[in-house]
Amino acid sequence: MKEALRLHFDLLLDEMPPVIMERKCEVLDVNLGLNNQDTIKNMKKRGALARFLDLQTDKLNLMHEYGTYSEEMVAREDAKMRALKVKFLKMCEIVKFRKRRLEAKTAFVTFDSEEAYERVKKAYIDTSYGSCASPNNLLFRGGWWQR
Repeated sequence: MKEALRLHFDLLLDEMPPVIMERKCEVLDVNLGLNNQDTIKNMKKRGALARFLDLQTDKLNLMHEYGTYSEEMVAREDAKMRALKVKFLKMCEIVKFRKRRLEAKTAFVTFDSEEAYERVKKAYIDTSYGSCASPNNLLFRGGWWQR
C-alpha cells in the first residue's frame, strides 16, 4: 500500500509541469495509520497494571521483611495484590485474544517541497474526484488535506 501511494503521487508529480522549481518534485515518505488504537490502549492499561502489581509486590515483600506490621495490614495489602493480579490477567487475555486484522485507515504523505504538496493538492481540487481518489483507482474515501 505504501509503495502504491508513493508511485501514485510520484507519477502525478511527473505529469504536472513545474511552477516554481525547475527540479523534479518527489514523495519523501509515506506512513500508514492503522486500526490498532484499541489494542494499543489495552496494552497501555496492561502495562500500568503490571507496574502497580510490581509496586504492590515490593511493598508486601518489605512488610514481610521488616515484620513490624500487623497481620491485618499485611492481609489488606495481600488482598490488594491478589485483586491487581486478577485485573492484570484479565487484561492479558483481552490483549491476547482481541487482535483483529490490521488495516490502513489513513496515510501521511511527506513531499520534498511545498510546491510538490501544492501541486498534488491542486490536481485533486481541480478534478471531480473530490478527495485523493480517481474513479478507477480509489485511494482514499472522504480524505482531506492538512499542512
